Amino acid sequence: MNPFRNKFAAWTAVTALGAASLFAAETAAAGGHRHGQMGAFLSSELGLTAAQQTQAKSIFQDARQSAHPVRQQLKQTRQSLRAAVHSNDTAQIQQLAATEGSQVGQLAAIRSTAMAKVYQILTPDQQQTTMSRYSAVMSEIKIRLNTVSALLGGKFSLEGRIRDEFAYLQIRYICELIAIGCLIAHGEIASAQTKKMLKDYSADRIIRNLAKIYPSFYPYPVTMTTTPPNEQYPRGHLQLGEIEGEYLTKSELPRLWNECGGQLHRGSHHDYLTKGLPFPDSLPRLVSQTNKIVRLLNQHKITLFDNRRYILCAMNEAAAPVTTMFAMAPALQS
Repeated sequence: MNPFRNKFAAWTAVTALGAASLFAAETAAAGGHRHGQMGAFLSSELGLTAAQQTQAKSIFQDARQSAHPVRQQLKQTRQSLRAAVHSNDTAQIQQLAATEGSQVGQLAAIRSTAMAKVYQILTPDQQQTTMSRYSAVMSEIKIRLNTVSALLGGKFSLEGRIRDEFAYLQIRYICELIAIGCLIAHGEIASAQTKKMLKDYSADRIIRNLAKIYPSFYPYPVTMTTTPPNEQYPRGHLQLGEIEGEYLTKSELPRLWNECGGQLHRGSHHDYLTKGLPFPDSLPRLVSQTNKIVRLLNQHKITLFDNRRYILCAMNEAAAPVTTMFAMAPALQS
């Protein structure tokens, strides 16, 4: 009997609600060099033509000029805020904190506008680069999850401990792929695309570092209910809802990745002599954690940096391809 309570649900793709840009905007205020980093990222990752690079450079230069006075104001606001904190001036703290939020919002709007302009000069294939890469990661995860399901469901004739070790290996790979998928989804954030970040294989470090840059980077499970085109919704309608049951959270994923690594070693001489065989039964734990991964990814969204646009992904049934798309709508809290 297959121990999994959740299976990948069939889902029909619908047109994204409204125009959605491939790029989100980084709200960090420090330094105009980020636009230069972003231009290099776009050129290398999307294969911009010389003409597109010239257009993008002009767009980013205009944005940098517009943002410069706001950045200067923000710098002064933060200096004043630190002084208010040191002097325990609560009234000033409240006022300056509100001012800081407004100025950060202005910078985000400038960057979002620039990214939207760049999006318009991309070809359809360039616009889909992030989607195709994210879909590829999710497709690999789907294959590995289906393999784990078959393993734990008794479809392979493997002795218990050998079965468990193979399952732990696949789950460790899946944790790494989720982390890689997050890096791909947020490829527009320059600070998440450093050489150190992109060369790191540790799901633990990747997740912790992304959380410092953008706390809402992680996939968020949802239910997707579609309505075909009708009089009220000429283009169709997509409703997102909350899921039931526990899912693998961003704080749990690093711990699970490390747990899997610990299960893939026979142990020291001392461990072998003191613990030896038999091994503890890992099946309940493996089933529980795999179900949580399924709930996380079955139908999920990743909110982009401006908190207005996001990626939607549905894993679909085993024989169907993974579905991904950009969308713009009020986001669920994650």
